Amino acid sequence: MILRKKQPGTIQSNLGMDTSVGFFGGVLGGLSGLSGLLPTIWSNFRAWDKVVKRSVFQTYNFTIALIALCMQGASGFITLDLMKIIGLALPGTLLGVWLGHWVYKKLGDNRFNQAIYVILIVAGLNLLFDSI
Repeated sequence: MILRKKQPGTIQSNLGMDTSVGFFGGVLGGLSGLSGLLPTIWSNFRAWDKVVKRSVFQTYNFTIALIALCMQGASGFITLDLMKIIGLALPGTLLGVWLGHWVYKKLGDNRFNQAIYVILIVAGLNLLFDSI
């Protein structure tokens, strides 16, 4: 799929399947923090352009992150020490967001899909080798 000139878009929209992907993505998020994995893969099987895919990724991940933040806040996980660490990470995070958006604007639909596949493969390999 990475080397194809045109990405497949063979799966039609189905509320039950979309809901299942969201549900199991949430389960993975609660289990391991990888909530966006299944929706990302699912979106790549749809005949969507990069704008629609990115909006789905962002909306889903924002919602999951907001729920996790609320749950962690309610459980007392968010401390002053954690806020200091977040403050230290924030400039790099903002720079990464800017750089990612700059690259996103330069990519066509096919290159965007290929970039997503490469990111998923690298992340998967990292998880695999990290566990060995």
